[in-house]
Amino acid sequence: MIRVLILIITSLLSAIGMADSKNTIKIAAIDWCPQLCPNQDQKGYIIDIVKEIYRDSGYQLEIETYPWSRALTMVRQGRVDAVLSPARAEAPALRYPQQEVGFQRMCFLMI
Repeated sequence: MIRVLILIITSLLSAIGMADSKNTIKIAAIDWCPQLCPNQDQKGYIIDIVKEIYRDSGYQLEIETYPWSRALTMVRQGRVDAVLSPARAEAPALRYPQQEVGFQRMCFLMI
C-alpha cells in the first residue's frame, strides 16, 4: 500500500507575510477533480476550504490553474505564494503544516 500525504495548503499561513500591498495571495492550483475542478461550477472541496479559511481575513485570493510541474516551479521561484495539494514526497523542500489535513491511498478496485 502506497500512502501519500496530501496537504491542502502549502505555506498559506506564511503567505500572509508575502502577500502584496493589495492583500492578495496568489495561489497555484491544478486540475484534479474532485479536489480541484477549475472547469466546473463546483470548483472542488479544496477551493471551498481555502476560501472558507480566508473568508473574513481581508485577503483576496487569486487562484490560477497550471500544469503540476509549472505550479511547483512557480511556488519554488516565489512567483506565487502557495500551491494547493502537494505531497511531501513530490516536493519535500516546500513548507508544510505540522499536521497533515488529508491523505490519499492509491488503490485498485474491481467491481
